Amino acid sequence: MKELMNLKFCKSSILTCLIVGLCLASVACSKPTSLSSPPSPTSDLASAYLGQEPPGMISTPFASELLLSPSGETHSVCQFSPDGTEVYWSSIESDGLTYHLYYMNLENGAWTKPAAAPFSEIGDSPTFSADGKKLYFSLMVDGKENIHVVERINGTWSTPTALPDAVNSLKVHWTMSLTSNGDLYFSGRELEKSDATINDIYCAEQVNGQFTRVTKLDELVNSPSREFCPFIKRDGSYLIFARTASFTDRPNLFVSFRSIDGSWGTPVELPSSVNTYGSELCPWVSDDDKYLFFTRNNQIYWVDAKVIESVRPK
Repeated sequence: MKELMNLKFCKSSILTCLIVGLCLASVACSKPTSLSSPPSPTSDLASAYLGQEPPGMISTPFASELLLSPSGETHSVCQFSPDGTEVYWSSIESDGLTYHLYYMNLENGAWTKPAAAPFSEIGDSPTFSADGKKLYFSLMVDGKENIHVVERINGTWSTPTALPDAVNSLKVHWTMSLTSNGDLYFSGRELEKSDATINDIYCAEQVNGQFTRVTKLDELVNSPSREFCPFIKRDGSYLIFARTASFTDRPNLFVSFRSIDGSWGTPVELPSSVNTYGSELCPWVSDDDKYLFFTRNNQIYWVDAKVIESVRPK
């Protein structure tokens, strides 16, 4: 009789556990899963590239919910410092004429909120030198874009200084880029040429910390079309830029690979995983050579940098 009572007690306990377990499972399964929860500042955002999921060979939007501005429209690609602890970008405001500089820092394992650049709230198209000690950007002066530079001194950015007339005597426009030895690649045109459809890519050689000789790249790069927004790889081995036949046509991104003799190869259009029916502009490759960033219709995108090598002529 005692054994029979124990058997009934065990069966009752097992049944009770099963019922409780099913109820708990039902509650857990019915709980909605949030797909838009912000990432934890001590986990996702503490990693490189604002904790974003790395892209593959198809371009995807980059951190659109984080790189905020009052207008909601970016005007340059975001550029990370060589050590990956800072990111700068610019936005175009609702008046279509004013550009603001923004930045975020990685501090104590978390990224700060977007804020106006400490050296100048107004400006466009920031880019770092290879050592991260200088940051170049464009600034409107008397209705003309001029390239300025700030230098990090004892952890603080200096007052912006305009580059010499060797560079700013040209009607410079939009983004710029630097090699490891400090040579500056930018786009513009001669002041007497008022046609806004004319933009060519120039290189300002830096010698002993000074920009001296400025030369226009050859006709393989600077075609009768409009070339602008250059990015030069740090070692100078390739140049990515935007090209469009006219001021109203949509631009696409092209790459020119440098030959052993130093000459530029025929520019090749980047694949359809990058170029679309939108407007692709402002290319930049991260200093770890992993990702190509660019803008499409005022939004930042990124893609695996292997897409660049995929179009290298055999």
